[in-house]
Amino acid sequence: MTIIIIGGIIFAGRKISFNGKINHVKNEYAQIYTDSNRSDLKDSVTDGKLTNLSHDVNALPSSHEKMDLQKEDTESKHMLSTKESYKKLFTKKQKLKEKVSPKQISKLKEKLKKRKLPNAFLNKYSAKLSSDFNTVKKAKSLSNKYNNIMNIYNIGGSVDTKTVDQLIKDLKKNKKSEKSDKQHGKLVKFRKKLVAEQKAQINAQALAEQQAANQAQAEAEQKAQEKAEKAAEKAAEKAQKEAEEQAELAAQSQQAADASANNSQQSANGDGSATSSDSNNNQYGGTGYSQSDNGNYNSQN
Repeated sequence: MTIIIIGGIIFAGRKISFNGKINHVKNEYAQIYTDSNRSDLKDSVTDGKLTNLSHDVNALPSSHEKMDLQKEDTESKHMLSTKESYKKLFTKKQKLKEKVSPKQISKLKEKLKKRKLPNAFLNKYSAKLSSDFNTVKKAKSLSNKYNNIMNIYNIGGSVDTKTVDQLIKDLKKNKKSEKSDKQHGKLVKFRKKLVAEQKAQINAQALAEQQAANQAQAEAEQKAQEKAEKAAEKAAEKAQKEAEEQAELAAQSQQAADASANNSQQSANGDGSATSSDSNNNQYGGTGYSQSDNGNYNSQN
């Protein structure tokens, strides 16, 4: 009796046909794929599982079917190796790791083309790697923008919130990247801090402007008061000067009046003496007598 063990199942006796053995192994392989096109391996497939299937294939008699299964065995191992290499690009949260570079993805994509793989699997992972390449490349570009904003802020430069908002949107779209995801979270927190600081700065500036306006108003009022005081002082000085001038004019006028009065009095006194002399002459009949300095009268005949 011939005993053959395939896939953990014992086939004994001649009643098991060759086609039955082939179909059994084919069915075992069919169970490891996600679909009939062999676009991917199920997550439950391990290296140990493929090793067992490889033994089952090798146990088959030589035939074209065995050669096809050996080819499938090779392809399935390449599929698992590729899938494991691809999984290493990601974190447990299915984010492309921060240290993954575009060059690293390009190398994996080139390696993929050189392996013996089902077309559906090759096309699927080529597309995935192309998308991942763009994600990592975008993450690098966005990271440069992020670092530029942080550098400007750290040296005391002005950061525009519109620029920050746009970068937040771009990072969110690229959150498949661990780097972009982390920087997105940091930038959201930074924006809150930035807005708070800008509000405080605006309030401080408004307060400073108000204080400056108040000071300017106070200085203007002080200048106006000083100007008014100077004007009042000048007006008082002018009034005093005018009063003094008026007083001086009045004094001069009074002095002139007094002088005029004295002159008038003197003139009046002179006229009185002449009249008295004439009267004496007439009293003595005009005989020709005149009064001498000693009071005696002398004859003028």
